[in-house]
Amino acid sequence: MKLIYKLPKYTHYNNKRAISQNKRRLKHNDKIKHKNYYFHSLPKPQTDRRIQKDIERTAWNYVTAPKDFSFRNNTEQCLLFLDEIDKLYELRKPIWVILKQVERADHDSIVLLLSSMIYFRESGIAYNGDFPKNLEIKAKLQESGFLDVLYKKYTYNKAKSSLKGENNLIITNWSTKVNASLSSHIIHDATKFIWGNEKRNPGIQRNLIELMLNTHNHADLDEQNVEHWYLSIEKDKLKNRVCFSFIDYGVGVFTSLTNKKPGNKFFGILEKLKIKHKVVETDEDLTEEILLKQILIGELHKTATGKYYRGKGLPGLKDMLDRKWFSNLYIITNKAYSNVTDGEYRLLNNSFKGTFIYWELTKENKYCDR
Repeated sequence: MKLIYKLPKYTHYNNKRAISQNKRRLKHNDKIKHKNYYFHSLPKPQTDRRIQKDIERTAWNYVTAPKDFSFRNNTEQCLLFLDEIDKLYELRKPIWVILKQVERADHDSIVLLLSSMIYFRESGIAYNGDFPKNLEIKAKLQESGFLDVLYKKYTYNKAKSSLKGENNLIITNWSTKVNASLSSHIIHDATKFIWGNEKRNPGIQRNLIELMLNTHNHADLDEQNVEHWYLSIEKDKLKNRVCFSFIDYGVGVFTSLTNKKPGNKFFGILEKLKIKHKVVETDEDLTEEILLKQILIGELHKTATGKYYRGKGLPGLKDMLDRKWFSNLYIITNKAYSNVTDGEYRLLNNSFKGTFIYWELTKENKYCDR
């Protein structure tokens, strides 16, 4: 009976099966290799004991995230945390982020943490950490795609990349210029979530394009036409809203304006603005949060050109907010913090190296039918 299995049709079947099993085995080994490499920076799989020894030998520099890991609500503590990470990055030291004690986290802070991780990974600096004990926050981290970058082979080689979950989209952009079609797609998806079918929102469309353009033109003092921006879109089913966070890692609004060169219409503009709006009673210069308020109402352009001007840049954001195209506008740049919707402006103790802008789309906002 055993001779029957030596017939050609059986040997052909067995060969195919052996090839298939070998492919699966090689694929599995490849996964294990990459898992070990990206978990522990090891070139090949090691025993559990060897892995543990390697982890113990790594000179980790521990950085603890705030319990309230919310960039908008706990800005000062988050800035201190990010500053520690920046210092370790400049020193090219391996970092271990402690998240287990985090009791609250918003999507903005997750994106900020993600961006720092990408910088470390692209520079070949070890970056790792633990999980929050809070299961809800842990689930938010997993759903955001953060762990995909931490544990998998993800490439951010100066190209547009995105992480997409069920209720969120994180877009990173390093070299692509203004993308109008991308902003249209984002708005159609957001309006469909809010109203059930696709709508147009010229206010958000205009703002997205303007923010991309501003980053393209002003983000980096040393290199022209270099952009480092992140756009996060989170769909909140519970509150029926879509939350947008735009972060550019340039130099921030005030550092950019301070370093304008002669010939630029904004050269020396901050000094002119300070003189024009100086507090006479105390003879003090205006601080950044007050200057930000002046910029939002169009005084920067009016001082520079002599004409009242709103529509582009930060004044355009304020204009679109007032016209109800979106809600809940926050702006954080350098040492200026503003909850524009509530009229709250304050000076921060620590500086943010870049510009953070947050807004929401809800059913109370306007839209246009397609």
